[in-house]
Amino acid sequence: ATLMENRGSVTAIDHDGRKLEKISREMQRLGIGIVSSRKLDLLANGVTGSLPTQFDRILLDAPCSGLGVIRRNPDTKWSRTPEDIDRCARRQHALLTTAVGLLKPEGRLVYAVCSTEPEETQGVVKSFLKDRPDFGIDDVLTDIPPALRSLIDQGGRLLALPHRHGTDGFFAVRLRRTEKTDQSDGRRR
Repeated sequence: ATLMENRGSVTAIDHDGRKLEKISREMQRLGIGIVSSRKLDLLANGVTGSLPTQFDRILLDAPCSGLGVIRRNPDTKWSRTPEDIDRCARRQHALLTTAVGLLKPEGRLVYAVCSTEPEETQGVVKSFLKDRPDFGIDDVLTDIPPALRSLIDQGGRLLALPHRHGTDGFFAVRLRRTEKTDQSDGRRR
């Protein structure tokens, strides 16, 4: 909303009303008036039909194991199991599949998780692209701030690693609908 200079509209969607209340308070504090919120579970049947529009851009900050922020939450390493990671990956794939149904034909979607686990990062994207060959990774970086470009590999994937970058562990990839996609790596052609 700030980058949009408080013009246009942003819709925040979450199934947790407390998170939406926090966003509303923060937007009010910042003087941002273009953000509306909707309490929705994107995995509920028929939920996408309850939204009045399709979106130009979607940021899917998917629920994950949280293993990328382990240095801030060290107890996480004791409370996660391999089954948790697999369950998260299945949910992430389902959310991604639903979210792209809300995207305008020329829109873009960023899939992001605070995890570096392969099952939740490249695994989800690879599985999604296998199911949806009409999508590919948007590896055009001209609109990406130069400071972030060093975190993005040649395949268009952002991977921040605590031991390398002094940050939390984080993964993101921008997807777009495309007619031609290289099935070996999901890159747009």
